Amino acid sequence: MSNVEQGYDQFVSFLRKTSEKVDPDLLMKVMYLERKLPDVEPKVDLDIQFTPGVNIEEKRFRIHDELGLDTAPHGQNGVLTSGRMNALTIVKLASHPSVISVAGNATAASY
Repeated sequence: MSNVEQGYDQFVSFLRKTSEKVDPDLLMKVMYLERKLPDVEPKVDLDIQFTPGVNIEEKRFRIHDELGLDTAPHGQNGVLTSGRMNALTIVKLASHPSVISVAGNATAASY
């Protein structure tokens, strides 16, 4: 294994430890796009899974109200969101105690 591959593995491990609830591949995509296209936040589609028993409609409303993201229910305990956001916003979303995991995809936002 090359030094580059070891460095990559260490970085992914660091992301997992730092933001345990967020998919490290998602964070890497978002951070890459933030640096390559710094004038606009990436467009991110998220699947946020909550603990059982959480009021999903309330979570949808709060995410939409506070962050301006489009939301939709997903399964029993999930919310799908879509909009422009940075890595810090994703980590902030994941920090809520009722969040189990955050996964998704990021693409370059259109200007």
